[in-house]
Amino acid sequence: MMDSILLIPSPGGLAAGLEPLKARMRVAGSVEDALPHAAEVRALIALPHSMTRELVQVMPKLEWIQTLSAGVDPLLPLGIPERVRISNAAGLHAPQMSELVFFQLLTMLRDTRAIFARQAAHQWKVEPQRLLWGKKLLITGVGQIAVALAKRAQAFDMEVTGVSGGRTKAEGFDRIRPTSELHAALAEADFVVVLTPYTPATHEMFDEAAFAAMRPHVLFINVGRGKVVKQADLLAALVEGRIAGAALDVFETEPLPADSPVWDAPNMLVTPHIGGFSDSFVRQVTPFLLQNFANWDAGRPLLNEVRLS
Repeated sequence: MMDSILLIPSPGGLAAGLEPLKARMRVAGSVEDALPHAAEVRALIALPHSMTRELVQVMPKLEWIQTLSAGVDPLLPLGIPERVRISNAAGLHAPQMSELVFFQLLTMLRDTRAIFARQAAHQWKVEPQRLLWGKKLLITGVGQIAVALAKRAQAFDMEVTGVSGGRTKAEGFDRIRPTSELHAALAEADFVVVLTPYTPATHEMFDEAAFAAMRPHVLFINVGRGKVVKQADLLAALVEGRIAGAALDVFETEPLPADSPVWDAPNMLVTPHIGGFSDSFVRQVTPFLLQNFANWDAGRPLLNEVRLS
């Protein structure tokens, strides 16, 4: 019996990985593809941004949503009934997210664009190289991705501090400070990486006051959630030279509009929300999904079960 749907824009590779579920799973590349079968669906695997309120409303038998992302905040406005269980893919994206952060840091720190420009101009110029070694990295939001990032930062001999609303210790961190000490922590950092989940409490927590607390040489990175950062205040800090540079993979509005001033902000590096994507994702996520389906079928606790709030 077809009681589940895999809903992602390009489902081919993942559908092949989920071959053991073929007899019970329909594959849909869009909501339009899913709608004709929605009435019988009990389980839905999806990217949250692929779902719509219309789809949820025509799924009276829906019992479980498994997202392919760590964040579930896009599900909040969809009217999902309280009876529906939700699990996310937290931690599965840790390798690619960590590597993206180091790409961003090194690109900005070594001024890669200037290096390519000099190469194109056949210009030989020797300059001192800025290092990760010995620098202070601040990570806000201490989840599984942050732990993976912190362990990699330790390999560069960086000093790693976390800011968390709940955790006080985690592998790879030299210390973790409470959220109430965010601005004090920002004042000590060389690099700031945002991995904070989005909630009403974290809405625009990086605002004018937060950027004012940072030192002028700070490089600021957001790979968490766009609405955790007040974009206009970040742009003002860059334009006025109050911070040295920024890299964003997430934005207040996505896709980032072509006329957004973010594209042309000074010392800005833009990537199109690619943090969770990799050429290994199917291999990373398939065992997890198969295990969670087995747990669901057997009535066992789901891996990474969360509640919408």
